[in-house]
This record gives sequence, structure tokens and C-alpha cells, in this order.
Amino acid sequence: RYGYKATISGGKALVTVNANSKYIYCLIDGNVMDPLFLFIDPLETNIPTASSATVKYFGPGIHDIGLKWTPASGITQIYIAGGALVKGTIYTNNRSNLKIHGRGIISGEGYDFQSDLSNSAIYLNGSGTEQVIEGITSMKPCKYHLISRGTLATSNVKCFSFNTTTDGWGGGINSTLSNSFFKCNDDVTKLYSDNMKIKDIVCYHQTNTPIFEFGWSGQTAKNCLVERLDIVEDRHVAAGGDNGGIIGWAGADAGKTHSGHIFRDIRSDCEVNFLFHIHVNNSCSFTCENWNIKSTRLNSTSGNGTKVAFNCVKIDGKYITKDEMNSNTSAAYT
Repeated sequence: RYGYKATISGGKALVTVNANSKYIYCLIDGNVMDPLFLFIDPLETNIPTASSATVKYFGPGIHDIGLKWTPASGITQIYIAGGALVKGTIYTNNRSNLKIHGRGIISGEGYDFQSDLSNSAIYLNGSGTEQVIEGITSMKPCKYHLISRGTLATSNVKCFSFNTTTDGWGGGINSTLSNSFFKCNDDVTKLYSDNMKIKDIVCYHQTNTPIFEFGWSGQTAKNCLVERLDIVEDRHVAAGGDNGGIIGWAGADAGKTHSGHIFRDIRSDCEVNFLFHIHVNNSCSFTCENWNIKSTRLNSTSGNGTKVAFNCVKIDGKYITKDEMNSNTSAAYT
């Protein structure tokens, strides 16, 4: 999508990147098991000082904070500097005006996988507002990566994990996520709240569950906007599973509703297993605009009122009619 080309000379590849917020996935000789990820973030501004009374400052080095470390009440910033490795998890309850940022790493390394959601890498419980997570990398969390029950603005984050049940990101009403990368083996993002905005996301899709999850246990939401998702790898294709679409709804909770969502400018560099895994007995309607996806199959089990509208569909560059699509679905075609 960025349009960059590599110049190959003397066994070296030179790529000139002319802007920040670029997340690049490089395959060397087609080796998908040993890729190179390049993250070009904006330069930091307003870097806090370690001596500030309102800042918890993690400088370069290793910091073992343990599970569910909670910042003191007067702390408004948690700064994880480049070169810092913070081992453990961060937990707050009903905290507003909190910024967690930097270019360092938070990791669950050295701790066992935890079943308790509060042991996610960062878990902001309660209805806090003006919460910010920016710039950090989350590695191998004990549960999920970055979760808030309040209003969370997230940008320039990188999330890597391998556990089958590790989710990526979720926020409350009006939360935002932008310019970020995810390689996690469960729901990449939770669309559980109204008016969420997600844009400019790069995803290495692993082998379990969809990229955008509508719900497992009766969650509802409306009017979320997702735009500019790049899928660089879909390991679900090799795994051959049946619940790893781009959009999914897993829970069979009758009477629940998702409506008004828009999924715009979705593309893949790779073969994708399928588009939708909507297996519910409730109602959802959403709009898909400008998708450019390779080698998919539709896997949708219709419930009460479940509808997907397809407009101006091309396959191999040719517009198709509704008669050329599977007529045994509840989809509407124009």
C-alpha cells in the first residue's frame, strides 16, 4: 500500500521511507516463519523527566514490576523509555487522565499465562476517561495485550504474542486505535463498544478467531468505523480452522444487535482464509467498502436478521452479478 520498492545490491536491500507511522512486513526469500518487521514511529515529543512527581519513569534497563502493578494515585504518566524492558502487568481501576507511553517494551516474560483478565499486559478497568497508550511494544502478555473499559486513545503500539487465547486490543465507548501492529493468536480487536474508530492497522493474523470480534457472550455495539487495515499474513489458511475470518461473531445470544459499522479500505498482501464467520442467532448489519482481498471463501451461518450487503463486487478484476454469487445466503446484492 505504501508503494515502496527495495533496491537490491550486494546482498543488501535499501528502502527509503519518507514518512512516519509506517509499519512494514518484509519476507526474505519467502520465509514466512522468519520475517522482518520494520516500525517507523513518529519522533517523541514532550518526553517527561524522571524527577517529575506525577511520572512513573522506567528508563533503559530491566524492571520487574510483578503482576497487577498499580501506579500511585498522583501518577498521571507512565513512561517506558526506549531500551526499557518492563516485566509484569499494569492494572488500574476507574482511573482517568492517565497516559502510558514511550518506545520501550512491556512483557509477560518470566510469568505464567494467567486466566484472570486483570493480568493483561495493560488492563484499565472501570469507566475512566482520557486514557492514552502510545508508542510502546507489548510482548508475550500473561493474558491479553491492551484492554480498557473506559475511553482509550491508542496509537503506534506493537503487539506480539503466541498463546491461543491472547487478544489484542479493546476499549470502551468512543475509544480509538490507530497506526498500530498486531500479531496475536486470538481476537485482534474487540468491537464491544459504540462509536469506536480504528484506522491504519497492520495485522499478522495467526491461527485462532477473527481480526474483528463482535462478541462471545452477548456484547452489542453500533456505529464503529474501521478503515485501512492491511493483512500481511494469515496463518489461519495453513491451520485450516473455521473461526478465523476478518469479521466474526462467536456467541449465540439471541436478541443481541450490532449495527451501523463500516469496514472501509481493507486489503491483504496474502491469501486470506475467509471474510466472515458470523455464527449467531441474533441481528447484525454492517457495510463493507473497498475491500481488496486475495483468495477467500465466505463462511457465514445466518441467524435471525443477519445481513451483509455486497455492492460492486469484483472477482479477478471483473464485476459480478448476484446470480454469480452463492444464492443460499441471506445477503443482499446490488
